Amino acid sequence: MELPGLRRAVTLQTEPTPRLIDGVSGEVLAISPTEARLIQRWDGVAGATPLSARVFMDGLDVDPWQVEQFFARLDRMQLLGKSPPVVPDFVAPRPGLEKASDRVPALRPDLVIAKLVPSGEVLEVFDPKRGRGFSLLDFEISLARLLDGKRTAAEVLERAGALGIPVSLQTLRAFLQQLIAYQFIDHRVKEGTTTWPKRTTWAPEVRELYQRALQAFRAGNPHEARVELDALKRLDPGNLEAGALRLRLETRTIKVDHDALHAPAMPTAVIRTGEIAALTPSDERAAPLRIDPFASFGFEGELPTASGLPPIPETLTSAARKRNWRKVLIGLSGLLVLAFLLRPVPMVRSVPCELELEKLAVPRATLSGLVTPAGVKPGTAVTRGTVLARIEPVDGEAALEKQLISLNRQLQALAPDKNAARIAKARAALKADEAAIATLEKQKKKATQKTLPALGKKLAARVKAREASKAALEALTHELARAPLAAELTRLKEQKASGEFENAKVELTAPVDGVFVIVGSLPVKVFETDGYGQIVAPRFKVVTKQKLETTADEVVFRYEGGEAPVKLEAGVPQLEVSQALVGLKGSLEFSQGRKPWLLSF
Repeated sequence: MELPGLRRAVTLQTEPTPRLIDGVSGEVLAISPTEARLIQRWDGVAGATPLSARVFMDGLDVDPWQVEQFFARLDRMQLLGKSPPVVPDFVAPRPGLEKASDRVPALRPDLVIAKLVPSGEVLEVFDPKRGRGFSLLDFEISLARLLDGKRTAAEVLERAGALGIPVSLQTLRAFLQQLIAYQFIDHRVKEGTTTWPKRTTWAPEVRELYQRALQAFRAGNPHEARVELDALKRLDPGNLEAGALRLRLETRTIKVDHDALHAPAMPTAVIRTGEIAALTPSDERAAPLRIDPFASFGFEGELPTASGLPPIPETLTSAARKRNWRKVLIGLSGLLVLAFLLRPVPMVRSVPCELELEKLAVPRATLSGLVTPAGVKPGTAVTRGTVLARIEPVDGEAALEKQLISLNRQLQALAPDKNAARIAKARAALKADEAAIATLEKQKKKATQKTLPALGKKLAARVKAREASKAALEALTHELARAPLAAELTRLKEQKASGEFENAKVELTAPVDGVFVIVGSLPVKVFETDGYGQIVAPRFKVVTKQKLETTADEVVFRYEGGEAPVKLEAGVPQLEVSQALVGLKGSLEFSQGRKPWLLSF
């Protein structure tokens, strides 16, 4: 839905979960139910105090300062079309970090923190005492994890830099100011008390790979992050945080860094009588300026009197009129000819180039036979494990035996935890959560209008706890991951027992993430370990014989029979991989501005 306070291209969706969607870029920002209610109730005009009163009448207790802080975040993300609501004449308390040696405070230990779907980069921090929650981005949560009441500000800045979060003492102070406004900070928390669950100890090499992947992700290098995560998965296949980071690589979320989100507020320009405030022309929130309508004519605020104007000349004679008209026509003709000769025309430059593939891996046949397509078209982006093709083996019985060995190895890698007591404890926790949810559902049916909101909050918190229990149980048992492998193993054993080997086909999967391309065509006969295609990076490497220097907005790769649009990122041409463009040569064509037609020869 479109709302008066949001930017024109931004809409709010409340189903299935609250989120803001940028209609131009397609980016999504997940928000909490509390924040969605605030956006719905704001008319784009009201201040923070009236808006706080409105939602309080709806049963939502949010302080005016919290309203101001939340909308200030949206404003820094450039999602608002109006000036954000503020609390007039309000002086916020200082966060207490005056120098780098000061000790940082700690978060309240009773806060409930959970991810907001569909995004993996936004988390909700829910206050169970007051029944409200606000969203924080993943790097803010990582920074908040460092607030333990023991570290100094300098130590927090050093650890944040190691995690790929560029933060200064000034922006750290602004971030603490926001946490204090949300009432997430408790200066009375004792050392050692924390809202974070205890982590299992990681091996040094696993921790180093995860940190490198996280730094690459936050630096905007998804390919490098995927490489580090692939290496981490080989060392620790069941690492849940690595799996969550890979999911976040595929999510299109509104991007904003820490410094932009927590930069100190600048004083607002004021329009006074006889002055013009410094407002940008593209600002939708700019107030109409009072500009003298006669300034361009040399007047100062009002029309001059008739006596102040020069006298009107006497009536021209007929001959003088003819001579003047002839001069006017000759002058106009000359101006038209000059305008034609000097009209600006685009100057197009052409640079020869070749398209090279950045090879990531070569999918190979696991046995000799005939490779046939499996529904994945060449030029399609695939993830590791995607079925690329199928091979009809020469020796069906040997192929079936290899599949059985492979499946057994995969099941062994996903063996359940040997500690039966730990698994039993995880099952009991999940069973307790499900029983509590069933009880709350029954109570909700009989609840009154007065008790229904509190029951709803309890139910939502319990559902989040159940999801966490499910994830913990899966990490110990791998039941969901083992189920399809076990079913396939049973099917193959039955096939082996029946003796049907002639038409047994083996699936060939992608070894890494990337784009699947082929040089020839399928089907094709191969021997064992022969390659039948390539997994390449999603973009061609455009190689030019001469240095490409241009700031043109539009660049085109032109080849015999067609053309394809090219994007420039930091002056480097970027072209999406397509099977139709593999192995082609051509040229890059772009505009070098405009020149008068007379000077273009």
